Amino acid sequence: MPDDIDERLSRRFGGEGKEQDDKNERNGNRAKNKKNDRNDEDEMKADTTTASEESAQDDMNEKNDTRSKNGWNVTNVKKEWTPRSIYLPDTIESNLGRAYKQLDLDLDMADIDREFRKTRHFYPLLVALGMQRMEEMEPDELMEFLEELERKERKEQ
Repeated sequence: MPDDIDERLSRRFGGEGKEQDDKNERNGNRAKNKKNDRNDEDEMKADTTTASEESAQDDMNEKNDTRSKNGWNVTNVKKEWTPRSIYLPDTIESNLGRAYKQLDLDLDMADIDREFRKTRHFYPLLVALGMQRMEEMEPDELMEFLEELERKERKEQ
């Protein structure tokens, strides 16, 4: 069975193949070949690790280059922006979808000649405006608003 594995590895990674293995075996070089195979496998693993590390480093450099530029000029926000998962109660989540649709309709009705996408435009606006509003609020105002949200959620359950 180990011969079968060696043969498959040789074929897959461009080794000498079964004919050369048989010849080496006849010459008594089997132990030497196993050592060479192990060295080749170790080199391939090292090459793979190095290549994947280099690829990851290239990806990071590309992301850093993209992010250091104006983030609004990216082609694909899902690939080039930092993803952020958030969890929302059902009432806020359902209102979120309606708010986007309403705003999109309002912009369309106002003859605004500009595309308005949920991921590219709506979510960043929502977060930026929310952060701006929160910065303007006093801590006790924030807590009152949060308590009001929680009361609304309990009523709707």
